[in-house]
Amino acid sequence: MTEQNRVPASLNGSIDAAKDQIDDPDMLAFVGRRTPLERHAIARLLDIDGAALAVLKWIAEQADCDPATRAMIFWRLRGVPPRDDQGLDFVDARNDVLRSIKAKAFDDAASTARIAWNGLEAWTQFPLINAAPFAGIEDDPDACRRFCGPFGEERAEPACFAFLDEDYSSDDMFDALWRVHYHEAAVVDWLRGKSADIWLAAVGDLLGSHPDAVFEWMVVQPDCPDAVAARIFWEYETPSLRSSILKRWRSSGFVKSGLDFRRYVGDGDGALADDLPADLTSPQPGRAPLDGNLSEDFIWWVASVSIGGLVERPRQKAEADWQATLSTRRDSDEPMPPPTRAEVDSNYRWLNLITALAFGVTIALWRTGFTKPATIAFIAFLIIIPLYMGAVTTGGFWRTVKWLATVAVASIALAFLFRFIDTGALI
Repeated sequence: MTEQNRVPASLNGSIDAAKDQIDDPDMLAFVGRRTPLERHAIARLLDIDGAALAVLKWIAEQADCDPATRAMIFWRLRGVPPRDDQGLDFVDARNDVLRSIKAKAFDDAASTARIAWNGLEAWTQFPLINAAPFAGIEDDPDACRRFCGPFGEERAEPACFAFLDEDYSSDDMFDALWRVHYHEAAVVDWLRGKSADIWLAAVGDLLGSHPDAVFEWMVVQPDCPDAVAARIFWEYETPSLRSSILKRWRSSGFVKSGLDFRRYVGDGDGALADDLPADLTSPQPGRAPLDGNLSEDFIWWVASVSIGGLVERPRQKAEADWQATLSTRRDSDEPMPPPTRAEVDSNYRWLNLITALAFGVTIALWRTGFTKPATIAFIAFLIIIPLYMGAVTTGGFWRTVKWLATVAVASIALAFLFRFIDTGALI
């Protein structure tokens, strides 16, 4: 066993005792290697029931568990509803763990909290302290008073940082246990309280990854700026998100930011309703967003990269990679700005023109008997089109899918057409 994977001797007994409650005991060994701050960050995002409950119980029962962490687990078990697929079997298990946490808190009554906790559920920001217990959960007002604080001032890093010095197999162990995945939670926590300019820049940073959950969170926030919602609407072509944004735009609306978002407005590829709000399709001029590189912040860089890919590990390598990324950007004399929506639409029209030209030239040569030149032309276009698509931005995922589907349908239709012309039969 490597030093990195060694479990502290003081924890071996408690881990062995918990192994029969969880499918993968390596998970508890991993948590045993974490600091109290890192365990706090993990416990904040874990699910409440099933295998995750055994991990939460273990964390709360450790001698070095901070009172703020124990209080957070107590209030989460007491007030956070189960997932829709949990049924009612969770109640007895939660009550057993709650009784264990209350007993441990009584034993450690003299302990002082060092870790900060705001009393809110992660992601939803639902107030947990003194919230009514979920149906079936035992209510103990005297015990509740023990878990109301005061809490400390030491803040934990995002939960994803607890994994930076471990192999990625450690992440896999926890995949089914998160209530909110730590990558998305890190992005959302970082964005809270930030300005409209930063939110707008964050959308641009996340467009090339898998930001659905983050974007869905952004557009339902009461303080979501109109420019942010508009950019997501026009540049991230997901029907459900567009529908959600459009519904709110037409009803309560988004917070007026004063930012100029005209550059993001597109034609909707003809897939949108004709009666879109005028201020969404033809917004008024506004102030230019402030320039800034969000990746100057290491937390943002790790969180945003992780949503779309993998961050180098261990942490030392991640920090070196981050610094190299910053140096590359700073050394660039004139960084290329992202293409405007009009430029993207123009690139897509050129792609369709090249595709139509490929069909026309190849078919004309083939039908006039120039078989060999037709083959050469076909191969040439097979090379040219992917090169063009790689060199310019032609649109999002759904636009590419639509283009591929159109090419496939056109190819099949032409094959049947020429067969009918040549033989008089379709089959």
